[in-house]
Amino acid sequence: MPDDFPFVSERAPYYIFGADYRENSSGVVSLHVLCDALNRRGYPAYFTNVSETHPNLDARLLQARDVERHERAGLPPVVVYPEIVSENPYDADIVVRWMLNRSGALTGRPVQFRNEDIVYHYSREFADDPEQPLSLLTPVSHDPRLFLPPESPPPRSRSLLYLGRIRREEIDFSRLPADIEIIDNHAPVSLSELIARFHSAKVLYSAERSGTCLCAVLAGCPVLYIPSRLLDELPEIEFSHDGVAWYDEPGACERLSQTVGKVFQNWVAQVGIFEQQLTAFIERTQAAALARKRQAPGDKVVPRPIREQFLASASAQPVETPRTPGASRAPAYQPPPPAIPSDEDILLQEGLAKQEAGDLETAFAIFQELVTAETTLWRPYAEIARIALAQGEKGIAREFLELACEREEPAGEAHVELARLQAAEQEYEKVLATVSPVLRASGEHFPALELVRQALGALPALPAIAWARLVTDMRRPLPPAPTTVYHEVPEAPANEPEPAAAPLRFPESNMAHRYLDSLRGIEIGPSSHNAFNLPDCLFVDKWAESRYTEEQRELCGTAQRIDVLAAGNTLPFADGSLDYVLTSHVLEHFHDTIGALKEWYRVVRDGGLIFTIFPHKERTFDKDRPRTTLSELIERHAAGSLDASDGHHTVWVTEDAVELVEHLGWKLVEVMDVDDKVGNGFAFVIQVEKPRAA
Repeated sequence: MPDDFPFVSERAPYYIFGADYRENSSGVVSLHVLCDALNRRGYPAYFTNVSETHPNLDARLLQARDVERHERAGLPPVVVYPEIVSENPYDADIVVRWMLNRSGALTGRPVQFRNEDIVYHYSREFADDPEQPLSLLTPVSHDPRLFLPPESPPPRSRSLLYLGRIRREEIDFSRLPADIEIIDNHAPVSLSELIARFHSAKVLYSAERSGTCLCAVLAGCPVLYIPSRLLDELPEIEFSHDGVAWYDEPGACERLSQTVGKVFQNWVAQVGIFEQQLTAFIERTQAAALARKRQAPGDKVVPRPIREQFLASASAQPVETPRTPGASRAPAYQPPPPAIPSDEDILLQEGLAKQEAGDLETAFAIFQELVTAETTLWRPYAEIARIALAQGEKGIAREFLELACEREEPAGEAHVELARLQAAEQEYEKVLATVSPVLRASGEHFPALELVRQALGALPALPAIAWARLVTDMRRPLPPAPTTVYHEVPEAPANEPEPAAAPLRFPESNMAHRYLDSLRGIEIGPSSHNAFNLPDCLFVDKWAESRYTEEQRELCGTAQRIDVLAAGNTLPFADGSLDYVLTSHVLEHFHDTIGALKEWYRVVRDGGLIFTIFPHKERTFDKDRPRTTLSELIERHAAGSLDASDGHHTVWVTEDAVELVEHLGWKLVEVMDVDDKVGNGFAFVIQVEKPRAA
């Protein structure tokens, strides 16, 4: 192989000392997420002592054949120990200490650090000295959608107490509510059941740090900590004290109910941060592995305890297939014989094996042979693109990645690689188009999500916002309409066909087009039969499917796509990140009208607009109800209710809404007493004016 041909550098494997997957352990889940994330990036990662994995994660078990391959290729493994491993049982040269808790907190045995160990922390609070520079590795361990409230949230009435390592006799129950319910590991429940409890709880008490506390605040349940032998300072949740306080702080629950929602937003934003952390982690650990190989290229690179454990027992024991949680250890049936691989598949696997073993010249020749034969496989094109990229030939790399994307089904790795090249060239519209099929195919895909956020953050007139909350739903069609059963009715005579009802669609609003056509923003609570048809508008609703969705289909044959799932009074957007907020017959559904308006004001930039259509009391079914006074709206806002429901909480005439806007001190640009959409309401255009720094 010519010395001047810079092939893709070899990738050292990762051996992770883990534990069987348990969804109620944040530390265990984090280890499995790391294994999955490394494999998704193309860096082989394996567990050394695990039998149960999660079916949706690419978490592999180390096998004898893997050890043999790495040994032959001279690829020294990077061994990752969580903080529960105090020493170096594998006698590894390259050791990563991942502090998922404080040293010795769970085992009582402090970690024995070596000078050459690479140390990462899940959180600063797990470091001996949090003020010192730290390397952080903080994956998002659960799907954010799990923590969204149900369509009909139950009242928050329960008081809960978490007991993990703290015993009952250590708790002074006289200081706690009499009806408190205990959550402990003696009667474990599934994560979904646990979150359901938190959705109906007003507070969780805990005398220790735990991933259970994180789940509570993500579900909107504040946590009150009790000082104990395991807890002498107030823990942070996702790097802040939002949603948590000491249990004896007066009025803590009421105060925390106003801030606990920030934790979810910060946690979702961590998706992109982890991808950046992971890139730095890979670069650092791969450099250490390469340095180890250069120092002693002829030595045995796989640690002796691992070689003995896996190679010596390979012939004595059959390889056990990883089990998913709850799966039977013995299969109940004989699986069908595997499909016979094609000649192309066999040749591709040979090329990949040569590449992993370090014979890059032969691997390249195999990939080139497949491409010359115009293979339908995507992988050879992607591998040649990576080689071209290593040479600095971006144009060639892009051409081959486009060919790979044409063949990749379902969309995945090749699409992400192409999108990264497009992002480097600041072609952000193309980035969104390239990663869109990836999100549709695989749902939660961290690299694709990060590229979406990067693109949306860089597009003109739309600064970076927290798109990670269910951003996959922005690229996914609504679920199919539920099947409706109708009672049988006599058929009409053949010569008298029943005329089909014309689809109902209300006219567009010239006023909305005049103000909003050139801007980018959101519509809260959209509907297909009452569409505004603005060019750059994302659609926000609390549900992707509801009775209103079916109503839209009945009225006009289709339902409006929902881009972002969120409640209209708790939006997942950054301050001043939108040009406008648009609503029609939505504001009356919020009990705290002022709170909802202030939330819309928050997310709109200085000079942006709030365009809203109110239902007019005299032109709707509210005509017999009393008008809602300004003093009542002020009282509701002081109470801080987030209630939003199907009914109308507020009844207006135009003058009442003008009085409300004047009370808020906002700039009212235009009022249309009879709106030009349906005509049963009145329209306001409010211009946002943010305070400027002196």
